[in-house]
Parts: sequence; structure tokens; C-alpha cells
Amino acid sequence: YQDEFKKINELKNVSEKIEHLKTIRDWENPGVGSYYDDISNIANSPHVTTTVFDAVDFVWLDDGKSRIRLSSQVYQNDPILEYENLDPNARYILRLTGYGDALLRIDGERLEPTLYNKEIEQFKEFIVPKRVVGDGKITVTFDRPEESNINWRDYSRISDVWLIKR
Repeated sequence: YQDEFKKINELKNVSEKIEHLKTIRDWENPGVGSYYDDISNIANSPHVTTTVFDAVDFVWLDDGKSRIRLSSQVYQNDPILEYENLDPNARYILRLTGYGDALLRIDGERLEPTLYNKEIEQFKEFIVPKRVVGDGKITVTFDRPEESNINWRDYSRISDVWLIKR
């Protein structure tokens, strides 16, 4: 966390510092009725249905000496996640990190982001339409973006996913 605390110390606004600290604190524990999946960690991804044998890859940064969060260094290109027992009366936001684009679908419906950062450990957010939560379950999938013009090392990827109850 040394690098994160250095970033926090460089922030000028106290409320931004507090928000950054909350992000660190809540990374794997987003709150009651919310869920977190470390996409490529079979022990910490209960909603991921794509298997680790055919879906996991590792990013090689800084000659293997990268200090970024381990969950950001392992990924899947197009994971599938299934959630059940959701509150049909609640509002949810789907947040994710990774790299590049994330062409997200919930129950087959393509969603547009409300926040869309493409860098590692930066967030993308999507509002989950209340109508898809009505039956208490959703399936999250990702379409692969057209990236035939770039090196495979720069392909889009998904590392962490949160389903956050609001």
C-alpha cells in the first residue's frame, strides 16, 4: 500500500483523501448486499463461471516487479458472472477495473457506462437497470472489442468486478 499512500499524500483535498482511503478499505468488501469478484482468483470470485483453466491470463509489467495490486495483474478477456438472490427492489451499480474497453452486457442487454476509465486500476461504472434485477438474478457478459489492429499485449481485459447495492 506504500504507493497508494504516496498518491493519497499528494492529493490536496481532504475529502478526496478520505474517498481514496475508503476505496482501499472497501476494495474486497463493498458492503451489505454488494459483491466483489477478483476475476482470476478462484478463491475470491464466487460469481465467475468461466473456468481458470481456459480463461486466466497474467500481465507482465515492470519486468515482473510491478507493485500494482495483484488482482490487477491477472485477468480474463471476456468473463461471465452470475448473480442470484439480488434484491428486486434495490438499485445496483456494476463497477469494474481492467484495461482498455469493456463492452458490458447484463442479461444480453448492452449497457452504456456512466464512468469509463481505460487505465489499469481505474474504474468503469454501469447502472444496472432495475427491470433486469426483478427476478433476483443477472448474468454479466462482455463482448470482445475489435482490436485486430493492436498487439495482443494491449488487448482489453477485466480484472475486478463489483456489484454494488445502492
